[in-house]
Amino acid sequence: MCFAGTETTGGNPSARYLRLAVLVEWLPGRVIVSADAPTEFVAALHEIAPRSIALSGGSTAARCYRELGAQGLPDSLHRFYWSDERFVSVSDPDSNEGLSRKTFLDDLSDVEVFSMRGSADTVEQAASEYDALVSAALPIDVVHLGVGPDGHTASLFPDSPDLKIDNHLVISTGDDQHPHRRISFTYAGIARCRWAVVTVVGAEKRPAMASMRDGEDLPSMHIGAENILWIIDEAALPA
Repeated sequence: MCFAGTETTGGNPSARYLRLAVLVEWLPGRVIVSADAPTEFVAALHEIAPRSIALSGGSTAARCYRELGAQGLPDSLHRFYWSDERFVSVSDPDSNEGLSRKTFLDDLSDVEVFSMRGSADTVEQAASEYDALVSAALPIDVVHLGVGPDGHTASLFPDSPDLKIDNHLVISTGDDQHPHRRISFTYAGIARCRWAVVTVVGAEKRPAMASMRDGEDLPSMHIGAENILWIIDEAALPA
């Protein structure tokens, strides 16, 4: 594959590509540094041509999904899941599903959407039902992830005992530092996907990225999948 962030000029690596080579030493998978991560995300999806994707949440995901809606989806993509969700109504501003629907999903037709929140009465029931659903659906082609300022990914938070769960693909989780109870893929669920595409944008992510570079054991360091692609903007890169 050739992505825009790894272009070279005159047969010699560009300054950007040299920085990528350094980053690869401390991040698992392939890394692209781009001034426009949402556009790079869409380009990556078109090259991967997935049939299914597990979506994310947050401001970076919103930008990626608006760009995806504007540029158009790969023709192959028609099955939509989520990698994590807050146990709130889809109409709640904190809902990842609600964000995805507002930014692009509700404009689509002939697609299958598998709500993580669902109609369960409890977060534990929602997690159990989604665990069974994902187990039957695997492998999902792409899981979209981000990195929080504290180094979390999906809803896998630092120092949580849930990080050690390996007998479920989806769990209920949460802590006192993050609002709402959550439903989340585990590391095992992420690892069963063909691609993990991780978008990291903004200076507020730089401390977490620096800690990861320096070897701190943060959740995002343990992302594993058959293929891993990091899309990082310059502002998030540690000095």
